[in-house]
Amino acid sequence: MISTAQYARMIQVLKGLVWLYIILWVFEGALRKWVVPSVSTPLLIVRDPVLLGIFYLAIRTRLWPSNWFVTSTIWLAILSLFTGFLKFPENVVVPLFGLRASFLHLPLIFIVPKVFSVDDVRRVGNFVLVVLILMTPVMVMQFRSSPEAWWNATAGGEGAQLGTAGGKIRAAGFFSFISGPTVFLPLCVAYILESQFRAKTQPIWLLIPATVGLATSVAVSGSRGTMYGVLLVVAFGLFAVILLQPKAAPRWIVGGLVALVIMSFLTQSGSVFSEGAEVMQQRTDQVRAAHGEGEILQRVIEGLISPLDLFAVTPLLGHGLGMGTNVGSQMLTGETKFLLAEGEWQRNILESGPILGILFIGLRIALVVTLGSACIASARKGNVLPWLLFGASFLSILNGQLMQTTLMGFAVIAGGLCVAAMNDPALQPTSAAEPELGFAGGA
Repeated sequence: MISTAQYARMIQVLKGLVWLYIILWVFEGALRKWVVPSVSTPLLIVRDPVLLGIFYLAIRTRLWPSNWFVTSTIWLAILSLFTGFLKFPENVVVPLFGLRASFLHLPLIFIVPKVFSVDDVRRVGNFVLVVLILMTPVMVMQFRSSPEAWWNATAGGEGAQLGTAGGKIRAAGFFSFISGPTVFLPLCVAYILESQFRAKTQPIWLLIPATVGLATSVAVSGSRGTMYGVLLVVAFGLFAVILLQPKAAPRWIVGGLVALVIMSFLTQSGSVFSEGAEVMQQRTDQVRAAHGEGEILQRVIEGLISPLDLFAVTPLLGHGLGMGTNVGSQMLTGETKFLLAEGEWQRNILESGPILGILFIGLRIALVVTLGSACIASARKGNVLPWLLFGASFLSILNGQLMQTTLMGFAVIAGGLCVAAMNDPALQPTSAAEPELGFAGGA
């Protein structure tokens, strides 16, 4: 029997472990490429012991989420793992890592709102904006350094980051790869934009340098995906101010004018922002010349519909859970490469087969639709933060590469924050967001 005092301490430890998971997600790339590169590979799973601790305490405190998404995820994980064992009876590590890559971390999406209130979600926002301010000069240094510079090492302390135009690299900041800033910077935008709907959510001394850091970081990232991710969240904000919270329009006008002043200053000052923007434009022109207009949109559409072509050529039980991951390919062939497919949905079908694969894809689609509907309802009531966080994270939840540890970590963190942001006592009578989402068996 757990006493009241013990229960309270366990809840605080559980919340602390969630914070530790978030902090490790931000800084594990720095550990892998700068601090202890010799153990880069083991650090791929540095968050897993923390996750297992979270699971243990969630079960002990009866906060384990029992809704249709978590239950369905567990059953799909068991069935996929079983078929993986059938495919790799002599190498069970491959399907076990596949289990970790595709399923293990997903329940965290619904554990976070069990212990985080909307105020906790905003504290995470303050944390990521401080990280953004600290990371901006690092990205600038990476951008201005040669590709072979120590700053631009990849995980393991060797190699170089992906290049962009003008002989520059795609600055990864604290993350091990450019995929980190591609999802981290849109998350920062969501928190910055909330200040345009709700006053005093973040202090002005934090918002102004964070906004400058955001613009600079996007420019020197050399990544069109990062730029489009930021613009997507801005589009979600505009949708909210036009259709959901029109009374916020005056604040948006003022905020837009301030942003224009900042952008004009950065452009005219001859700062690194101007140089980064020029490199970004060169990269955009190169891709447009090679692939035509709308290349990004075309890639997104292909990623959503191309799995349909795999049904007729994929074995009923697939090629085996974990085979499509980089770790799986290393174990099976001794090389790190895509053995099945680079796209996430293609990997899901090729690994687990057309039946289990499409069920998993359908589960992710259902979660995004349910979550998006709940976020719109929350925004109509005056809490726009969940909608903005949804704009930053829904593509990662929908078909982001879960086998890539940074992207998988972002999907579950941002998804959990999105749900937890609905825990606003001023707008709903309960302390748990799950009933608002329609997840049976909530807290």
